[in-house]
Amino acid sequence: MGGYRYRMNMTTGKLDLVRGLSGASTSPVSAIDIFKPIAIGDNTITHSANARMRTIEVYSLNMTNLFTLANELKTDYNLHIADAAQHTSGVDGVNVVTAADAIDWDTLYTLTNDLLTQYTVHNADAELGIGWVYHAGTNTADYSCTTSPVANTNTAVVAALNDLKNVYNLHDNDGTSHGITGSHQIVASDGESVWEMNTMYAPKEDATDLLNNVIIPALAIDFVKVTVYF
Repeated sequence: MGGYRYRMNMTTGKLDLVRGLSGASTSPVSAIDIFKPIAIGDNTITHSANARMRTIEVYSLNMTNLFTLANELKTDYNLHIADAAQHTSGVDGVNVVTAADAIDWDTLYTLTNDLLTQYTVHNADAELGIGWVYHAGTNTADYSCTTSPVANTNTAVVAALNDLKNVYNLHDNDGTSHGITGSHQIVASDGESVWEMNTMYAPKEDATDLLNNVIIPALAIDFVKVTVYF
């Protein structure tokens, strides 16, 4: 049986035609109004008065623990490099993480890359066989990051932060390259992001129906997915 494939455009608030499927016999309607465009900082999807749907499921991406992990990495790493008891050849005032704390996707992505960049250079000093600028000696193992630079995707950021947490804790706890060990360990849980359903929308009765409004947590507005049933 013929039909058409659409995709939700979260910027315009419309259902856009992707392509007609085999056997489609009537002309499709492109750019169907579903909800008003989402403005920056807005956390409400308001459905269009001419939308024709039976049910809508709205999910948001909960990134709270990613923010917690990234921000703790920033705090503990900066304390670590400034610790003279650990860095007997000299504290590291060069490779400081200066990116803002993570509060949304953009700040999380920026902070993750800054963490990777600064840690990579700082740890490289402890990988030297001689001539350390900051460290007391050579790491007992290679604690280099395996995910640098990180791609601008949720999956890549999760993997990068978890990798960094692991190698940083090993680096901070290495007794060969540091005067004392484990002074600034990361205790936050491994990062993950979870799709959570915020609401299931009931059939719309009229343009003034209050159920037309779907509220989404403000911190999750960067990632929203919607399933629409016609």
